[in-house]
Amino acid sequence: MRRRAVTIQNVGDYKINSTFETATGTTSVEIRKSKTTYYIIGAAILVLRLIALFVLIRA
Repeated sequence: MRRRAVTIQNVGDYKINSTFETATGTTSVEIRKSKTTYYIIGAAILVLRLIALFVLIRA
């Protein structure tokens, strides 16, 4: 059995827009991947944790 090396490439930011017809009309979908989005989500989670910690300490 031969093994092959698998290379995983990290792709940068991208955006995919798709529009398609359904029985009820036209539907548009947008899919985005961005490092900035991950940073914003991480910062929001950190802020929520800090607020929860502050509330628990004050209680």
